[in-house]
Amino acid sequence: MKMLCLALMAVLIPNPAFCQMEWRVSVKFIVDSDGDRPLNGVLSTDADVRNQFNVANATLAQLGRGYRFQLTEITNLVNDPYVTNFFKADSTDQHTASVLGRIAATNQFLFRWREDAINIYINAFNGAAVCSISGTGPGTNDIILAGQQVVPTTLFHEAGHYFTLFHTQGRSCAGCTGPNACVVPGDDEIADTLPAVACWSQDQIATNYFGLHYAELSLAQQVQVDMTYLNVMSYRISGRTALTPDQLDRVTDVSNGSRIAIATGRTQFVATTGNDTSGTGASDFPYRTLARGVAQANSGEIVLLRGGSYNEPQIITKNVTLRASRGGVTVGQ
Repeated sequence: MKMLCLALMAVLIPNPAFCQMEWRVSVKFIVDSDGDRPLNGVLSTDADVRNQFNVANATLAQLGRGYRFQLTEITNLVNDPYVTNFFKADSTDQHTASVLGRIAATNQFLFRWREDAINIYINAFNGAAVCSISGTGPGTNDIILAGQQVVPTTLFHEAGHYFTLFHTQGRSCAGCTGPNACVVPGDDEIADTLPAVACWSQDQIATNYFGLHYAELSLAQQVQVDMTYLNVMSYRISGRTALTPDQLDRVTDVSNGSRIAIATGRTQFVATTGNDTSGTGASDFPYRTLARGVAQANSGEIVLLRGGSYNEPQIITKNVTLRASRGGVTVGQ
């Protein structure tokens, strides 16, 4: 039994650290009629796939929540007409991905479907990727379908949709041009991202929200702009390394709920404004005390304390990890 004594004051600050919760990922290559993977593409080898998740996990490590992706397998599907029919299917089309998801969930052996992992299918289409739900809500047939024109953060971006995050430019807004592009900022339903259009510069985001050029902003204001401009859920090609606290809270709540089957455990939220009676441990309904958060957590899970002082000297005899969010935390007298 692991014992952590907190009889003396401890100070927790958000910082990069090892993980406590993992999201399992299963990657499947759709083969052609000769049984071959897509050749000479951006996502053709095991190393290409691993690089996508190495990039994602490097970003997650800096965010300090204790989460990471666990790549459980990379495999080829069998050479079967039912499978090869999707070899060059449109990897940017919602309907195509939804059809593949339904077929894969129904034919689990043939498509190596996993109930306990994010199912990612890679084909030879000359396009990027799509999540079959695109943030519209949880379901039983949700997949990510990826083609051969992706950037290193594409699968991370699509996993964001899997956890019900929308594009920073708005829920219904996609690229910079085309029928799904928005010329005015849309609503991504996240309070701490700034209004933006898909291909706006830092200056355009800054002048739209603050009425000043980016260079004229305070450091704190520049950070606000960058959290949107460099956001994983933006349409930037490079430099997507940011997720806001509200985005991380939504991902955590979804991991605790509809996506719990693909995660190793839950995170319990605690805040000085919470309530031990009516709280549920969710981001919107946190517990009030560390003691309550620890009591509700299972061994190996995370208790996430929002900034403030928790004057609760105690001995914790459960293998849980305490983390801080939205500011420094003091625990004890």
